[in-house]
Amino acid sequence: MVVSQVSIVKEKDPLQCVRKVIDFMGGIKQFIHPDEKILLKPNLVVPLKTETGVTTNPLVIQALIELCYKAGAEKVFVGDSPFFPFQARKCFEVTGMKDIVLNAGGEPLYLDEVKFTELKSESAVILKKARFPSIIREIDCLISVPRLKTHNQTIVSLALKNQHGLVPPEDKMLYHKDDIHQKLIDINHLLRHKLRFALIDGTYALEGQGPTLGKPLKLDLCLASNDLVALDSIATTLMGFSPHDITHLRLAALQGLGEIHLENIKVIGTPLNSVSRQFLKPSTEIIGIASNVHVYAGGACRPGCFAWARVGLDGLLKRGEIEKYGDISIIIGKNPPVPPQLQGHVFIVGDCAAEYKDRGMFFPGCPPFDIWQLRKTLKEKKIS
Repeated sequence: MVVSQVSIVKEKDPLQCVRKVIDFMGGIKQFIHPDEKILLKPNLVVPLKTETGVTTNPLVIQALIELCYKAGAEKVFVGDSPFFPFQARKCFEVTGMKDIVLNAGGEPLYLDEVKFTELKSESAVILKKARFPSIIREIDCLISVPRLKTHNQTIVSLALKNQHGLVPPEDKMLYHKDDIHQKLIDINHLLRHKLRFALIDGTYALEGQGPTLGKPLKLDLCLASNDLVALDSIATTLMGFSPHDITHLRLAALQGLGEIHLENIKVIGTPLNSVSRQFLKPSTEIIGIASNVHVYAGGACRPGCFAWARVGLDGLLKRGEIEKYGDISIIIGKNPPVPPQLQGHVFIVGDCAAEYKDRGMFFPGCPPFDIWQLRKTLKEKKIS
């Protein structure tokens, strides 16, 4: 029995792609009503152009702003806060989002600069309450506009995960290990009364080491639905993965947020099998990735210490610099088997390995976010 619908459109013109995918859903007036205030939530995780496959296409946002006003919306806001070392204002400027939004009559919101309010939900499991931008109480509708991409902590980063960008920068650091999957779903529980639909921007996409260091793909796709679980399930399938292998998708379905079973989802528009392809799968692996990288691992979280250490190493791998700095030794996790002699530059990753912090440079934290700057750390050592 079909319980949810997802529309897919392949179209080179991003403006037309958005218009057509929403038409297949019955038109924008099915979701936006006169005199409403709307918040569009793109993915502007870092200050990189849309062609990198990392950030939401400004032209996709332009089309949505125009459609919302056509439906009689009073005001359309566009807001996000990036990965915490960066500033939203810079992300809006570098991506070209600021100018596009202003020219379309929208209002950019830099969500790392605003006041916050607290929302609560009894449906949430570990995050019963959380802080969100105060504008969330003023708007009538939230539209999630993520990029179609992979993520090394959650395999995919799509409509459900996109709402993580609404919490304050410091709160992004909370529940960022194996508990991140439930955290993401709790955020969607908290925002459920505002979320009407989502549109996944696949004009460009990202495979491999997402969310920022993967390989861009030009796909000319848009996907949309008012069921975010169904939408992410179809998008995940399009990427060559099973939605049942995505932890936060399983949790979302089990907790009543939407449909995960493909047989219960109707795809309208472009056939799914005509646009599906196998995306490179992201990896948190750091053991055996290069001959000069020596890892001494105990018990450590894959979405925590391993994932962030891989981000640091990916900064070298992507640029072909992994051998440039010589031997690199990494101590990570609880009770690792550490030999008396270590080779090259020694890094101790995460609080679980803190007892070895005198053996080299220590990246504290649970997880140790700063390890993502490994390349910068090595460069500052002035090693050539």
